[in-house]
Amino acid sequence: MKTTSPHPTRSAARRPGPRRRARPGAPRPRALLAAGLLALGAAATACRPGGPPAPEIVVEDAWARPTRAAPGPHGGATSAAYMTIRNRGDAPDRLLAASAGDLAGATELHRSLIEEGVMRMRPADVVEIAPGEAVRLEPGGLHVMLIDVARELRPGDRFTLSLTFERTGTVEVEVPVREM
Repeated sequence: MKTTSPHPTRSAARRPGPRRRARPGAPRPRALLAAGLLALGAAATACRPGGPPAPEIVVEDAWARPTRAAPGPHGGATSAAYMTIRNRGDAPDRLLAASAGDLAGATELHRSLIEEGVMRMRPADVVEIAPGEAVRLEPGGLHVMLIDVARELRPGDRFTLSLTFERTGTVEVEVPVREM
């Protein structure tokens, strides 16, 4: 005996009829799929090594000189920090500022130069570090000046210096104190 079911089997052909319409404002499956694939592709591009250019800042050979009393009415102790900053990335970056926290009343980027036969120091606004290049902060040139140093810095001491870069952000550097 053959039984018939009121429901057609899955293998039965689809009956022609009116197409169902999506509600107005409802997301469409193809649009959702396309948006998802686009987002996934963008995320993969940003995470892969061949993604957008970025700096890769490395600080090497950092050191500072011992404190010395500054001439003048205030007599605050000063020091200077030196280092090599390398950009191993494929985009430029700029050193914007430095901070020694509570160790110094002020921490500034300085440039030594000769004016009318006299060695002088002037503030340096920013320090550009091109991709694949290195910038040396050294005695007689660019350096980080520590002004009104709160405690005496002697050879063998260490302190932390925070360097703020435009794209990289803040880089903490352990700085040993040594004689020049």
